[in-house]
Order: sequence, then structure tokens, then C-alpha cells
Amino acid sequence: MLSSAVSAGVPSSVRRRPPPNAVLRPSRRGRAVEGEAPMDPGPQAGRPRLFRVVLALAAGTVLLAAVAVAAFMVSAGTGTTDTEATPAPGDAVDGPTDTAAPLPPAAGRALVSRTARITALVNAERDKAGCPRLAVDARLESAARAHADDMAARGYYGHVGPDGRDGGKRMTAAGYTWSRWAENIHRGRVDPSAVVADWLRSPEHRESILDCRFEDMGVGVNTGPGGPWWVQDLGTRRGAR
Repeated sequence: MLSSAVSAGVPSSVRRRPPPNAVLRPSRRGRAVEGEAPMDPGPQAGRPRLFRVVLALAAGTVLLAAVAVAAFMVSAGTGTTDTEATPAPGDAVDGPTDTAAPLPPAAGRALVSRTARITALVNAERDKAGCPRLAVDARLESAARAHADDMAARGYYGHVGPDGRDGGKRMTAAGYTWSRWAENIHRGRVDPSAVVADWLRSPEHRESILDCRFEDMGVGVNTGPGGPWWVQDLGTRRGAR
């Protein structure tokens, strides 16, 4: 069975058994001051991990949901989750990429191709659910790419960076004025199809991807040591809904 920190409102029909090679952790609950990074037990070497946080603001009300599978912290201000799984056969991690140096044209095109594939797969799932397709927003792409690069460069994995900024603050800094946002991150899978499949296996990752209220999306990836590091930022512009 999957272990969930927040399960209210998630139909049982969308809960799936974890893949046979998944390593699940029991739920833990705690409280933290908003803006503080949750306590992360730290990655295990060589294993991809998956995080997600959703932030929804409406008339000054903050609503956050932590994804199922194996949540380690839920609080009034933040919610994060953690999944670990061994890579699928043939899904080996890419070799190191120097995040400080400009990418050669061929490598840059490869990254663009991967992020475009994530966008296509996500929109295909939204088509099935009857949700509008997400438009690619350059500001969300910038925020997602910057977070992927930052995690790779500074060697951490989470939604809140060492500077204390979460996804919403990064989107704002990139110039995106949002009314609601969500962020999915993933580490360790090379194939975009495997990344999206992992997200869709988690009920609340799936919930954010198939949330018809979201309008825009940006995806970033960094293939540095310990990665690839994937970030998907979803948003609705203020005043749009």
C-alpha cells in the first residue's frame, strides 16, 4: 500500500501499488515555520527521487497538499514528499555535464528536445482528462531551468533552495505573476517518458498535472552529476482565473 500524508479528496481508484523496485518510507508529520526547508533525510546514492509541492492562493488563503507514496513532512506552510526507486533497466543516468559552462549546440538541442517531450506527454494526459493544454511560458521555463541548475551545482534536492526560496518565489523572480502554482521535481531518470510515468503513479503529482485550472508550464532539466535533475513548474497567471 502507498503511504500518504494527505489523502483527503484523493479517490481510491487513482491509488496504485508502487513499482516492485520502489523503496518506500513511512509517513512522518511535523510542523515548520513557513519558508524553512523541511528536514530531508538525504538522498541515497544512485537512487532517483521524486518530490512535489503544491501551493494554491485564493483571496489570501494558502492551501498546500503533500503527495502520496511516502511523505516525510506536512505542515501548515509547506508540504513535500519523497519517493525512491532504482532505475529501470536501460535507464542509466547520463554522464556529468559542467553546469557552469555554456552547453554546446548539440547538447542544448538535446535538453530542449527532452523538455519538449515532457510538455507533449503532459498535454496528452490533459487531453484525455478533458483539460485545456498547458502553454509553454518562457518565465516558468526560466524558473524551472534555474532550479534544476541550482540543485545540480550546489548538490541538494528539494523545493526550497539554500537561499530559502520556494517555487512560487522563483516564479515571481522570473517575472511570472501567479495566482496559483505547483512544482514537480524528479531526479535520476533519463527518459522523459519514465519521468512523467513516475509523476502519474503518484496520485497528487497526477492531481497537479491534471488540474484544469493551470494554464502555463515550464520544464527544466540538468544532466549534471547525480542527475538528471528535472523541474516542472505549473502556474495560473493572476487575474486569469
